[in-house]
Amino acid sequence: EKITAIEQTMEEGKNTLEGEHQQELNSIMARHLAENNLYENYCTEKKSQKEILQAELQQRLQAAQPNPPASLIPECPICMESMRPPLQIFNCSNGHLICSICRPRVNMNKCHCEALYVGRATAMEQMVRQMLGIM
Repeated sequence: EKITAIEQTMEEGKNTLEGEHQQELNSIMARHLAENNLYENYCTEKKSQKEILQAELQQRLQAAQPNPPASLIPECPICMESMRPPLQIFNCSNGHLICSICRPRVNMNKCHCEALYVGRATAMEQMVRQMLGIM
């Protein structure tokens, strides 16, 4: 009889623990679904904001009239592309320019004149933005 009573007590304890576990699992799953929905809504909102900003940027780029002569926009000596926003422009200690796409590809962070690239040419970036009418 004692064994039966102990087995019954253990079975009741097991059932209680299983019930609590199931409730906790359900609570966690509900919280997960709610957080997942919030995250998906956040991502959707940010994607739409990004699209709106990209469209606005394109409108501003197209509306910048008159277009400055191509010779005024600096050209990257590596890829030979004009350095228009949103590209970042970097320079060596001698003032030579390079675009942000090519900078990681140059050997040992050195310019063709053997000087190290020291940082961004923010004044040049600002000048290009002014020429293009992007402020």
